[in-house]
Amino acid sequence: MRGATWSEFDLDAAVWTIPGTRMKAKEPHRVPLSSVALALVKRLKELNQHETLVFPSPRGKVLSDMAPDGAITSSESEKRYAGARRNAARFQKQPSRFLQRTRLHP
Repeated sequence: MRGATWSEFDLDAAVWTIPGTRMKAKEPHRVPLSSVALALVKRLKELNQHETLVFPSPRGKVLSDMAPDGAITSSESEKRYAGARRNAARFQKQPSRFLQRTRLHP
């Protein structure tokens, strides 16, 4: 997710193909996008935040490996899920709430 580039996404086919160079097994990995994930990626493309990166850092570089966890713990979910395990897995399970909270939902 951190180093995702626009060239890896086929929005018509709703597929994200992660190149083998970024995968541990060195094989490309195809990820079918859910309707919510597809809506998020399309909205980010409309916002045109970065020429190549889908999820750029505020400085226009690749996000740090701690960024997904930091986004969760610094948001309102900190209060809502007090005491619960906060990590990237929870973020991935809550995409529609994240979209609504950040106003990225179409």
